[in-house]
Amino acid sequence: MFTNARISREFKNARQALLGGEKTRAVRVKGALIPPDLTDREARFLEQVSLAADPADTMYRGGASVSYLCAGLSAVRCIDASLAAAGKTITKGAILDFPCGYGRVLRFLRVMFPDATIVGSELPGAGLEFCERVFSIQTIPSSVNLKTLTFPRKFDLIFCGSLFTHIDERMAVDLLGFFHRHLADGGVCIFTTHGPHVIDVIKNKVLKFNLSREGQERLVRDFLEKGYGFADYVGQSGYGISMTSQSRVAELAQSVGKWERVLYLDSGWHGLQDVHAFVLR
Repeated sequence: MFTNARISREFKNARQALLGGEKTRAVRVKGALIPPDLTDREARFLEQVSLAADPADTMYRGGASVSYLCAGLSAVRCIDASLAAAGKTITKGAILDFPCGYGRVLRFLRVMFPDATIVGSELPGAGLEFCERVFSIQTIPSSVNLKTLTFPRKFDLIFCGSLFTHIDERMAVDLLGFFHRHLADGGVCIFTTHGPHVIDVIKNKVLKFNLSREGQERLVRDFLEKGYGFADYVGQSGYGISMTSQSRVAELAQSVGKWERVLYLDSGWHGLQDVHAFVLR
């Protein structure tokens, strides 16, 4: 059982380790690549970011606070690269973190864009309530029915970390359609996927992904044959692990409307997930 006090100590120690340049930042933690030396700007964000965490956050595991913070720092780098590729600067405007979970990335958006309207969206529950209360942001409940999901505003920036990685192709198309409908003119959408490197992760048993042997085989086979593979987690239906080729992502994105891919980063987020950035022109 991880108490709030213990989690708070772990995150404070992790921040000091990262700011102090300890060697832990140059290794892989549970398959995720720790960023190299921080820039002054990134160090400032790390100093300012909230370390509030909830024991119910499934993205946090005891002792993994360094990896947790590095996921946020890696998102900062992905966002910077995407905005630069799109030729866009954001000072104010509206920014959506979808899904926001318990704020692993959202807490960095708050300090990265202090004058923007930050909106977090998640399925109704404790995570959404936590983000609204702790990070003083707006929240909008999400839904599993992405095809008809509608928000009351459009966004200059949408960040979606590790959702495509858990859904099948049909739902991925619905998610892309949702993002396309909710981008403002000139808006940038950034999302992450699992690419071909996951085959080696599975083969070398770096991560088990909670898939059956049959599920692992189907995931890899469909990816190699169709460009999109998906397998349910053991004991679940409609939620699991997906793998997507760069070309298949482009095809699916163009199927929902006109927008332009401006950036692709192989294993760009946290050393494990591919990064795609699209702009609505």
